Amino acid sequence: NTEKVSTLSGRADHRIVEWQPERRVILVKALTPALLRISTFYYPGWQADLDGKMSGINIENKTGAMLINVPQGDHALKLIFGDTPLRVFSRYVSYGSCAVLALFALISFRQSIAARTDN
Repeated sequence: NTEKVSTLSGRADHRIVEWQPERRVILVKALTPALLRISTFYYPGWQADLDGKMSGINIENKTGAMLINVPQGDHALKLIFGDTPLRVFSRYVSYGSCAVLALFALISFRQSIAARTDN
């Protein structure tokens, strides 16, 4: 299924308002309670916001796509990919590594200049 959003159960219409790498906004008009399939592979960090409240995300076993239960009525569904604690930690480790490498490069450069001026 190549549709970005589809209804697996219940009756619902939807309109994609925004589809960005880290943010999806979908307006849903559910005539009955519905289960929506979002063709985005679930990865820790994805959060679902339904009408301003956090909503659970289920995962389709076969594909890893996100499944969202939507109650009857008109709703705004926002899916936002945010940082997990591990990603934040990893980013700081990377920044620290870059700083250490830059410091070593600076020390090496200063030592080579000092060696040239001593001769």
